[in-house]
Amino acid sequence: MMKWMFGILIIMAITTVVAVMGGTPEMANGGPHPEYSGMSIGGDGMARLDGLWIEGLILYFATFLMAPMFMAFGVAEHNRNKKFWTYMGAVTAMNMVFAFLLIYFYVDYLNTGSTFMLLGFPAPTAMMLYGCWGTATLYTVIYIVGFSSFIFTPEDEKRFEELIAAKSENSGEA
Repeated sequence: MMKWMFGILIIMAITTVVAVMGGTPEMANGGPHPEYSGMSIGGDGMARLDGLWIEGLILYFATFLMAPMFMAFGVAEHNRNKKFWTYMGAVTAMNMVFAFLLIYFYVDYLNTGSTFMLLGFPAPTAMMLYGCWGTATLYTVIYIVGFSSFIFTPEDEKRFEELIAAKSENSGEA
C-alpha cells in the first residue's frame, strides 16, 4: 500500500509542478465587476481552466484515491481484511461516480450556459455537496461502525490487557 500511496503522491507533486510552471490563466483571480466597484467577476469559466484541465483532473481523482489509503493507516495490517477493502472500494467507487457526474454537469454548463437545479443547488454544486462530500462521510461511518472489527478488535483488546498485566508484574518485581 505504501508503494501505491508514494506513487500517487509523486504523480500529484509532478502534476502540481507542471500546473505551476504553466503560468496563470486569464482571469484566474477574477476581474473588476462592470457595475459594482467593490465586487470581482470571474469571467469565462472555460478560459480560466484553459491549460489546467488535465492537471486539475489528475489532482482531483488522486485525492479520492488517497482517502481510503489514509484511512487504512489507522487500521492494523492484520485487520485490513477483505471486508474492510470491500467497504473502502465501494465508497471510493461511489466518490468516483459522483466526481465524474460533477465534471460532466460542469462541462455541460460551460458548453450550454445552463444547468438544472438539484436539491436546491445547481447540478455541479449538488454533486460536490451531496455526492462527493456526502459519500466521503461514509468513511467515517465505516470507522465508527467497524471500530471493533477493524480498529480495535476483541483480539487486540485481549493482547493489550495481557501487555498491561505483564507490565504490572514486571514493575511489581522491581
